Amino acid sequence: MKKRLAHLPRYLVFLPLILFLILLYGGILQRFVPALSVGETKYTSAQFNYWYYESYLDYVDAHYDELDALGLDTSRPLDK
Repeated sequence: MKKRLAHLPRYLVFLPLILFLILLYGGILQRFVPALSVGETKYTSAQFNYWYYESYLDYVDAHYDELDALGLDTSRPLDK
């Protein structure tokens, strides 16, 4: 009985830490917790990232001929 109770504090320390890491890196918070709000509309991190990259790629597609004048090296891929 005493041996079992001796390991109890370790579980009390590591269990919340493991749950926190699962929430942080599992993507649950990014899908359900609001990241920003505009007026009364709330957006999650995933919704904002989708909007941002969609807008970015639409701009690049629409103004591809003018990007070199803005300082972007069009001979290299966009991720470089």
